[in-house]
Amino acid sequence: MKRCPKCNSLLAERQGFPYCPFCETSFPKDVLETQSGTNQKSSHAKEIFSRACGGVFRTYNGVYQGTAFLIDKKKKLALTNTHVLFSSTSKNHLIRNNGDVILENGQTIPFKVLKSNPEMLHPKADTMQNDVAFIELSEITPNMVELPIASKQVEVGENVYCLGNSLGRGIVLTQGIISAIHANENSGGTDMIIADISTNVGNSGGPLLNEKGEVVGICVSTGKDSNGNIADGMRYFIPIYSALAYLKGE
Repeated sequence: MKRCPKCNSLLAERQGFPYCPFCETSFPKDVLETQSGTNQKSSHAKEIFSRACGGVFRTYNGVYQGTAFLIDKKKKLALTNTHVLFSSTSKNHLIRNNGDVILENGQTIPFKVLKSNPEMLHPKADTMQNDVAFIELSEITPNMVELPIASKQVEVGENVYCLGNSLGRGIVLTQGIISAIHANENSGGTDMIIADISTNVGNSGGPLLNEKGEVVGICVSTGKDSNGNIADGMRYFIPIYSALAYLKGE
């Protein structure tokens, strides 16, 4: 049954058009079709979140909070950013070789760092695309899920979903579209994914998912203008194939 866009009451029909007896208003059919499409998108986003949330974790190393996601349940392997492993907020930091992931039920599971990028200690303009790290969890719980890796690159205009530990308040889902896929001055000539999607501090290391719930990228940085100001609705993601190739030494 369709409902009124104004008061959410059940609609009747009047002279062939949907009619709300409480608002005393008739509605064009295309308005309700748009409403139905919006509900379908909301339902799909819920499905994406329910399937993926068991494979996305908060990370904490005593200094930084970030996000990690499980890519190999058997080997207990997860991906994140190297910069969320920094040991200090000062310039004299190191990359810590351990930390914890925190599950949604509050359970804390230690991890050790298998591979990270030491270039991130003194980042240059072309290191952003390699801001990745492999971590190994000390255990796997029954509710954990392995996130599938996409077999092909996303394209401009596709819907995408981002899960991350936004502002350190737990795993949050946001959605948007792919705005561009191209290299910039910070990516060393490597293509980066740019998405019109909302993220905050703590999202770093989190997965970018396509409509199938497959990982297509890793959240790494906000877009900035020439004056260093953060650009609204512009977030950079490392393509998943690029991140895995770097970590595997390819």
